[in-house]
Amino acid sequence: MYMRCLDEREAKLRAITASIKQSQEKSKPIHTTKLAYIDSVVKPPRTIAKIQAKNGILFAKKPAQTSSSRIAALALSQGAKKVVTQKCKKAPLMAKTLSFLKKWNRR
Repeated sequence: MYMRCLDEREAKLRAITASIKQSQEKSKPIHTTKLAYIDSVVKPPRTIAKIQAKNGILFAKKPAQTSSSRIAALALSQGAKKVVTQKCKKAPLMAKTLSFLKKWNRR
C-alpha cells in the first residue's frame, strides 16, 4: 500500500514538473535587453560634439569592426530578461497630506 502511494506521488510530481518545464519553454520573455550602437560608432552628445569641433578633436566617423564571436555573444545576450523596478506607491495618508499641502501652498 505504502509503495503504491509513493509511486503515485512520484508519478504526479514528475507529470507536474514536466508540464511546468514545458510551459516555461513555450513562454517568451516579456522584457528583452537591447544593445545600442552594435554596428555603428557611438555619437557624443551635442554639447561635447560642438566642443570637439571647436577644438579640432572631432574624430573621423568609421563603422566599428565587429567580430563573429562578438556578434554571437550579442545574439545570446539579447534573449536575457530585463529587470524592471517599480516605483513605490505613496501611502494613502501621505498622498492625502501632500495633496493638502499643494492646495495650501497655492493660496
